[in-house]
Amino acid sequence: MSFIPKHYAMDDAQKQGGRLQAVESQLYYSPNSTRTLSHIPPPHVTHDRPMKNPFLPTPDERGRYAFESIKVSDYHSPLWWSSQFEWAAFIPRHSVFKGPIFGTLKHSPDLQELYHHGTHGFGMQPLQMHEWNDLAEDLSLAIVTLAKHSGTSLLLPVLPSIFGYRNFFDTGQEALHNIERSREWFSLWIGALCYVVAAVNAKTKLQPDSNSWEEILVQRGCHRLWIEGVSSSGCFETSVDRAGLLLCLDHDKHRIDFFLDNNVPVWYKWNDALKHLSFGPTNDQQESFLKEPSSPPVQQPPWVEFFAKRALENQRTESLETLEQKQRRHSRMLQLPMSTANVFEWVQDESDTWKRKSVSKTVNRSTLELYGSSCVRYDPFRNEFDCCRMFDPGTESSRTIVRTMASFTGEDVRTYQCINNLPSTFSNPYGNSVKFDDSPSPHLTSLPNIDTLESHIRTICALHFGFTGPPPNAHPAQPFDISAQKNFLKLLGIQWTEKRAEIFKKGSMASMHDFLDSLAAKRFSSIRQDEWDLPREHRATMHLNIRLKTIRKLAAGTKIYYMFLLPDDGDWHITTTYAAHALMLCRLAHQYNSQDLAMYMLNQGMPFHTMQSAKSLPRAPPSSVTSALHTPRREKDHIFTVKDYQVFSERLKAYTAQSPRAARAALKRGGYTWRSCTHVLFSTVLDGPMVWSTDHDEYICAIDINTGIEYIDDKLTDKELELFCGMYICSTGRGSQIAKKSWFPLAFTFENSGLDYGFWTENSENIFKIVSDNVAKRQPISLSLWASRLKGSKQLKILLASSNEAAAKLITGW
Repeated sequence: MSFIPKHYAMDDAQKQGGRLQAVESQLYYSPNSTRTLSHIPPPHVTHDRPMKNPFLPTPDERGRYAFESIKVSDYHSPLWWSSQFEWAAFIPRHSVFKGPIFGTLKHSPDLQELYHHGTHGFGMQPLQMHEWNDLAEDLSLAIVTLAKHSGTSLLLPVLPSIFGYRNFFDTGQEALHNIERSREWFSLWIGALCYVVAAVNAKTKLQPDSNSWEEILVQRGCHRLWIEGVSSSGCFETSVDRAGLLLCLDHDKHRIDFFLDNNVPVWYKWNDALKHLSFGPTNDQQESFLKEPSSPPVQQPPWVEFFAKRALENQRTESLETLEQKQRRHSRMLQLPMSTANVFEWVQDESDTWKRKSVSKTVNRSTLELYGSSCVRYDPFRNEFDCCRMFDPGTESSRTIVRTMASFTGEDVRTYQCINNLPSTFSNPYGNSVKFDDSPSPHLTSLPNIDTLESHIRTICALHFGFTGPPPNAHPAQPFDISAQKNFLKLLGIQWTEKRAEIFKKGSMASMHDFLDSLAAKRFSSIRQDEWDLPREHRATMHLNIRLKTIRKLAAGTKIYYMFLLPDDGDWHITTTYAAHALMLCRLAHQYNSQDLAMYMLNQGMPFHTMQSAKSLPRAPPSSVTSALHTPRREKDHIFTVKDYQVFSERLKAYTAQSPRAARAALKRGGYTWRSCTHVLFSTVLDGPMVWSTDHDEYICAIDINTGIEYIDDKLTDKELELFCGMYICSTGRGSQIAKKSWFPLAFTFENSGLDYGFWTENSENIFKIVSDNVAKRQPISLSLWASRLKGSKQLKILLASSNEAAAKLITGW
């Protein structure tokens, strides 16, 4: 990459993430990594022999290459720099097999999922093999195309098919072993793709008029969907842990800035030679090296922390369970649902890293039978099994691996090289199979009968509006026509059905209808004193509520927030965006602490914040995750398909995994933003804000009206909000004019609309499912059309405004 100028000096600001360490009796320093190096490989070139290709095994005396001796984990440690293998520094050390493109590599097939040909033996299912073939060809074409554009010269490894995923084997175990080897080998090719993308980005930075890597591939015939799908894996992010490389400061013609800019670890031998002084460790790093213990601390296996977090969340879930949910959980514990539950195996990959791998439901029972009872754990809250032989190391697993693989001549190896297998065109990603799971909303209450429905309605009216009306049978029934029935249920977010119409024969419906009608019309004096808990005369008046006394008002411009300073608070304080929501929290059980209140609001899909004093938070640079935030583009008259929706869904999942701040902020936003993010573990919100970003778009700042203390919480940027609703920039065919379309409404469009109940309802879920369950028949729509469709109930907006006004007056007057 001759277009990148050579770097001559470094300052301490570039070395804050560095470390000095001793490896094989030599000092090595990295300015951007604290990873421990276990060994130093020999250089590719020495004075007495030519360059050796590190991605080929050493041939035997017959000149044959046995690839069985090579492991992908061999390349998770740095190699010495060379221009041909510079790309190897970008190899990811952990799986990036995510998203709709790389997701086909996420799992190797199980024994029961293999294709068994009566004559040839065992192999991959043809459909999955076809997807892997397409991916290998697309990767090779994309890498070569971008390498030519950036002027880079690189020697690529052999294709993954050399390990045999396209072959048949005598036994299923042989097939599984070789398929897994092939799968892991793809990570090297993904590393090469990351390298050429970074090279093009570097060139674009220096030559702004040059095309982006995306446009280069589109011009070569690559579908935008493939590019979006690859980006959704997160493989291009600077947060990815990469192999890195070793440099010789005296001889290598390296461009160290290129690696530092992409957060690729670099190491080099360190001495105090004056000419390399600027490349050396800081004084603090030298002191830390002298204080390092002789042996590193023992690390716990990853499932220890995993199950500890799950236990904490289960404990909170149990405290919020309804009687019906508790009964269903106890039933699952009595009769373990081995066939229908989700089953996960904890297995080690090529780098000996433990991964939690999901199992196809078709092989649930056979998988569970492979493990002893002490090696299986069942979670009745999530209906999940976890299996691992190391849960009880003394138990033998019935799994065995047969390691056998053919050797190859030099001519054989050349047939597996990219240059001899370069396809002429990219594959069509719209032709691939679609596999994605949009999990249901986690909290919606089942309403199987009239009594349950009545209880649900009373709970809404009590918690959200303060209704404490007469006992269910104390009020005479009143006639409701069908229109009135539908309007009343719609006001509470409940779908009307003929069966549910029976509930209007109960007198309680008339009392709640009259109450809500008076509340919406602000006829407060017409509400009976024993029906509303706001008046002082009420038997359980809110004026005596202990939690109410802890509310503090925060201001951010004209926006008012309601923060609770509870005795058991940690660093953060639960804060509502509406006064009515603050009173709802006051009405919950008095034994609930801040975390219980937060979990309740999370399960209800309600907006809130976890405000923390600005003084207690360290400042930090903005989020580094960027590739997923590029709003996708579509040409004029593009017809969206299920594949488009799948890519949106996977981009979202990948981004929330990479940006905990965005995941927390999305869950606390409520509405469709919350619903799109329910795949994230709710307990992550309990961490509260971790840092105070230097980017004002990534945080919200509000000031205590009485004390002047500043409080901070995570916030989504405008670009992130576009991602969460599935936004596209669509060409209109009229010059540079564009139209913005989305799968779901933008948060600002939904909030305070006639369908924003302040919590997630049955009606909310039904609208969400209209899109997610019928993608083949749906198309993203414009912002203006979303605004029109969200007009909803005018009466709902009036009711919520009146309720919020009454709540605000109570809090202010306290």
